[in-house]
Amino acid sequence: MTSAIPSFGFPVPLTSKVWAKAQSHIHPKFDADHNQQEFRKRLALYAVDFYLRCMAFKIKPEASDSNDSILSQFLESADLMVQGYGKLECCPVLTGDTSVQVPIDAQGDRLAYVVVRLEEHYQQAQILGFNSQPLSSNGEIDLHQIQPIDELPQFLYDCKTTVLPKIWCWAQEQRQQLAALSEPLRNTCSDWQLSQNLNLAYMRFESDDVPEPLKSHSEAPVFVSKIVQVQDLDLELVMYLASKQEGKFQIEIMVEPVVEQELPDTLQLAVIDEDGQTFQQLSLSSHEGDLVTRPFLAAPCEHFSVDLIYGSAKHTENFVI
Repeated sequence: MTSAIPSFGFPVPLTSKVWAKAQSHIHPKFDADHNQQEFRKRLALYAVDFYLRCMAFKIKPEASDSNDSILSQFLESADLMVQGYGKLECCPVLTGDTSVQVPIDAQGDRLAYVVVRLEEHYQQAQILGFNSQPLSSNGEIDLHQIQPIDELPQFLYDCKTTVLPKIWCWAQEQRQQLAALSEPLRNTCSDWQLSQNLNLAYMRFESDDVPEPLKSHSEAPVFVSKIVQVQDLDLELVMYLASKQEGKFQIEIMVEPVVEQELPDTLQLAVIDEDGQTFQQLSLSSHEGDLVTRPFLAAPCEHFSVDLIYGSAKHTENFVI
């Protein structure tokens, strides 16, 4: 049974001041259709921004392509960066629309697509709901299938449960950030590389979490990865490191298959401290398909090791911070 398109959602008044700001993004060198779409896009952006602030989320305008006065004129997308979570796409629709076409430049790296209905004469916007499912091949969202807007805050909170499974196109932006690590750890990771696994999605790290002395580009969090073999399994071991207070690092470790295949249920991941005590031991059967450690802290000169266990085979990686 097909669900009905929501009649009402979260109402947002569109004042003359909002209109004026939206119209300031219109340029005479573009045709009427482009400018009309740009105007609607700006109203949708304002509405979703207003809603998120009401829900106590922080917005990072400087991290949104739609906030770039030049770039935004050549993109059809309307993105909003929610601090600590990731990007949402704002999708304007009109009364009577039953679907919305997502622009090509917004189909790859969005947490969700928020649908905003612009009422007649643009006096009010209704935020109807959102789509968090993979888009269809044609990039179209059926408005009968969207989730209620009041479920969006919980959806965002759920996205922030752990760092590693949610890394969002962040690895590709990394540069020479291994310099942020201590000398012993750089030596330990000498045969590792900055992770290029774009299936991961990083959303949790926020610059506000880092003490002032550490707020520099060279001390941003990094992801390093290494291909290892355990018996007949080729695995990618991915490690997240972020500088924390008192010189400590927050660390998380995840195992991913090198090729597109499921990891065997019998594969185990163990983290052992410098006294030889196992303080985390994980298996797929107990972690619903993800082999990801809980975040832990390591201090300078502290040793730990990671064991990958599969059947009678074991691979060990040793670390010192």
